[in-house]
Amino acid sequence: MFDSSYKFRYCNKSKSQKGQYHVVEHILTFSSKTRDRYIVHVEEYPHFVYVIKFHLKNHSKSDKKYNFETHIQDPLKVIGTCIEIMLDFYRKNPFASFAFIGANSILETNRRNTRRFKIYRRIMENSFSVITFKHFIYEDESAYFLLNKDNSESDLFIKIEQMFSSCFFKD
Repeated sequence: MFDSSYKFRYCNKSKSQKGQYHVVEHILTFSSKTRDRYIVHVEEYPHFVYVIKFHLKNHSKSDKKYNFETHIQDPLKVIGTCIEIMLDFYRKNPFASFAFIGANSILETNRRNTRRFKIYRRIMENSFSVITFKHFIYEDESAYFLLNKDNSESDLFIKIEQMFSSCFFKD
């Protein structure tokens, strides 16, 4: 599905606290064919969980940066770049699990089963093997988990679900 991606660059990382959880935020960037700059945030949570977020650089200061539609005509290559970033983190940490939320667009009134989520879901189902990752879907929150089957930590899914619920599913 993705035969190409943009070259990305690791910029920096910082540490923060989200509720009771220590989070390392990795910042990466890449430019599209139209020279639009993207910022990718990879939030590293306990239990080797990485949450992927991306937006256009010119939306960085907006509270709605993840809700804007870019209307750039190269979505597969942009999403392919995010997948390459996920795979890069996976190569560095073979126990990595991943999560994301398909944010609602400005025009969507709620966050249940958003248009982005439907697209990202199909891409994840086709890009990440069920042999390596267990796929969990939360349509009410437009959330997707890729649980790494090689991470044998006890009650891992329950811990991740509680953490994700605490950090992301609050109104």
